[in-house]
Amino acid sequence: MNKIFCFMFSLLFCLLFFTGCEIATSAKFNKCISENTFGLASFSDETFKVDYKWGKREDPYLSDGKTSDLVDYGVITVFSLKGKLKIHSASFKITIDDKLYEGDFLVNPYDASFVIDLKFIPKQTTDFGIEIFNENKSYKYNLKNVLSSEDADYLEVIKIAQDTLQKVIKEKVTKGETYEIYVRLINSQSKDFKPCWYISVYTTKNQLFAVAIDPKSKIVLARKV
Repeated sequence: MNKIFCFMFSLLFCLLFFTGCEIATSAKFNKCISENTFGLASFSDETFKVDYKWGKREDPYLSDGKTSDLVDYGVITVFSLKGKLKIHSASFKITIDDKLYEGDFLVNPYDASFVIDLKFIPKQTTDFGIEIFNENKSYKYNLKNVLSSEDADYLEVIKIAQDTLQKVIKEKVTKGETYEIYVRLINSQSKDFKPCWYISVYTTKNQLFAVAIDPKSKIVLARKV
């Protein structure tokens, strides 16, 4: 369980500003969301791990306990599991909603992965064909949605998180302190890690409350209170 949370907390990085939710007046978590990453398609083999995630989040993106308007977003991330992908030399082609997108990857300074930002949510979310080009070689993959129609969606897990965290938040958050919520469908480079929902609550006084939820069983796997 500790391994799960070590991975999850490493994912919490920069996020924004404006108004937040006050515990005394706001009971509904879905009114306080700064990020809602509700889609994830993935592929991995011995060479690469490729994730395509999408949803809505603040712009600009800053964790300060306050919320603002959300915009559509998508991000494709490529992890080189054997160090074969050389910096500044990777490009891609991907078909989304029957339209071809192509370009060069950027290097993520946090973990040396390769990323590209897409500013939209796909309409068709089942499979995505992607081709990666590196050092005169190409790699073709089919990214599969990690959720099935029977798995918990973001509305279900927000309700579970609210039921799990609301009491402790009311006890620990002081009057006038506001909070924002991040709803994330997350994955890991490890083949042993199964995708899960991670819902975190971050306050203006740097308090953090969080739960990890299994999308299939809808059981709370771990919590931070």
